[in-house]
Amino acid sequence: MILFALFISSLISCHEDTLSTRFNYQTKQEWVVGADIDSVNKTMTVPANTRLNIEVTSESLCKSSGIEIIISNASTILFQKTVSVFPFSETITIDQAQDLNIQTKVKIVNTAIECIWLGNANVIVGY
Repeated sequence: MILFALFISSLISCHEDTLSTRFNYQTKQEWVVGADIDSVNKTMTVPANTRLNIEVTSESLCKSSGIEIIISNASTILFQKTVSVFPFSETITIDQAQDLNIQTKVKIVNTAIECIWLGNANVIVGY
């Protein structure tokens, strides 16, 4: 019984070590996209010479789906990717201070898989 409790405890401690522990954020926005909300749009003002971290984690998103992430300023798409393997982390450099639009939405990536429940993914964008 004690060994079982230690095993469960070790699993929980591994689970709590998410991607966001890799980064020491000054500013971040965090949200969920998936079953209840299939798209989320955010804005973020970033200073010049910023390393912007993008993280997506999921333990429940249906394997038929991915999360499309589009980061743009007023005129240009700076980052666009559909993520279907989790956890995901990428860093992009923002050279000039600017307001960014961050769009995330669920996107079907495999029509051969049918799911009863879509599930959710957690998104963190910050610097």
